[in-house]
Amino acid sequence: MDIINTTRPAPFGAVTITVVTNIVNNTSSAVIAAFKAHQTRVALSKLSTRQLLDIGLTQADITRASRNKTLLH
Repeated sequence: MDIINTTRPAPFGAVTITVVTNIVNNTSSAVIAAFKAHQTRVALSKLSTRQLLDIGLTQADITRASRNKTLLH
């Protein structure tokens, strides 16, 4: 009984395309995350100290909260 060889080398350029695609995806994800962080920072900066306390934040927490990825989704 013969064993069928199902492994083939990747087509020419496939690895390069994969690497470039990953770079583009990672870059766009980073830009989107930075933009969302900026939007969050701007929105939180517009709140008063009392409003920030109502949601459990202080003025010093704004930068940290804007970088928290779980809050941005």
